[in-house]
Amino acid sequence: MAEFEVRMDAAKVLAMLSRIGDKNSWRKILKSLVSVFGFKDVIDHFGKEQGEDGKWPALSPAYRKWKSRKYPGRQKLVLSSRLRQSFLPANTRYEGNDGVAFFNPVEYADKHDLGKDGVPQRQFMWLSGRAMNQLERGLLDQMTRGS
Repeated sequence: MAEFEVRMDAAKVLAMLSRIGDKNSWRKILKSLVSVFGFKDVIDHFGKEQGEDGKWPALSPAYRKWKSRKYPGRQKLVLSSRLRQSFLPANTRYEGNDGVAFFNPVEYADKHDLGKDGVPQRQFMWLSGRAMNQLERGLLDQMTRGS
């Protein structure tokens, strides 16, 4: 099964943090923070139907007509809700020596997020400035309290 993910190269942050404490402890903290704030942020993108560059493109007239008959009232990327419901806080993992990935295991997630195979791009796998600030505050909080 294919999946789609966002990777955060945390090498510089972890290098700085490793000078303060154990690198693996900080990596675990970063993974936990990404799990919480990445999850909340992606769910927010779905609710707002918004990518990094603004609102998602409208549905084509023919598809909009079909969808309004078959699935009235559902959002742009929602038919079965499988894509949206497959975002879970537990969908994080370590990547390489320093990275953390937040992913969606649904095989068509990348088609929607990247705009592949004739599917219009409707980006949702990105971290907003707000989420990045929350990650920074979380790391700073851990630094001041100690790991």
